Amino acid sequence: MDGSLTEWLLRAETPSIRFITLRDLMERPAGDASLRQAAQDVAASGPAAAILAAQQSEGYWFTRRNYYSPKYRSTHWSMLLLTELQVAPSEPRLTKGADFMLSIRTDKSSPRTSMGKQKESCFWGNLLRYVAHAGLQNDPRVERVIDDLTSRGLQDNWVCVHFGDRCPWGVLRALWGLVALPSQLRTSEVNASIESGLRFLLEEHDFLAGKYPRRSTYLKNWHKLAFPHFAHADLLFALRVLTDLDALEHPAAQRALDWLQQQRRGDGRWQGISPFGSRTWELPGGREDVDRWVSLHSTLVLQKARRI
Repeated sequence: MDGSLTEWLLRAETPSIRFITLRDLMERPAGDASLRQAAQDVAASGPAAAILAAQQSEGYWFTRRNYYSPKYRSTHWSMLLLTELQVAPSEPRLTKGADFMLSIRTDKSSPRTSMGKQKESCFWGNLLRYVAHAGLQNDPRVERVIDDLTSRGLQDNWVCVHFGDRCPWGVLRALWGLVALPSQLRTSEVNASIESGLRFLLEEHDFLAGKYPRRSTYLKNWHKLAFPHFAHADLLFALRVLTDLDALEHPAAQRALDWLQQQRRGDGRWQGISPFGSRTWELPGGREDVDRWVSLHSTLVLQKARRI
């Protein structure tokens, strides 16, 4: 690996980029002083600190009921971003946010648990991801979320309740949540649902081209590498999901890895976009740190694939 890339990543204004670089890319040991300092900086300064400071005492952001709006700063989206920023599971405000979002599962007046919206794979997959990151995967309320997600793959064949088509975003977000579960919660039904999602993504459609049934303008962004992700997914995010699932050896994934390598510029970096940057919490570093995020995730994927 080119040392200039890691040096550039470590100059990021965002503490989370420095922390992930040291922990995952450079594989510094847990006792390393620079890694410990970076871990402390994640929640003490930068965007994660600002997001956590805006949280209400009961665990939500803005209003109790509208945890989905405004996009992309309300409770659901804030929890997603805090997870991407790698706020430590031991952070009590992260736990409180996850607990608040789990409480909506039993709220019959919630817009996400009425009118059939409990079948939104993208929403519940995202929720499962940050709930598991916050260490609440053994909470009894999580069992119903897992059951609903697995049934989307095994019974509903990943059909989106809004668009009437099988939705790649819903599949990716469901897998992103399910793969975060510890082994003791990965039941045969969970594993079968994961396999169903992988077949849909990698074998039944053109993964590299992003040719899936859902008719959406978001498909146009499949080859534009972004950070952060909120209401869409791209090929890099999909490869991150496959990395977590140890599925990069699949021929379709290998072709996508070839493409990702080809996007690397002459300076060893990748170019990124931030389609929701003006609507979410302020992230420091501007365009350069967006490039850093995309370059960091691209490098981690290629490192796991033994291409770097």
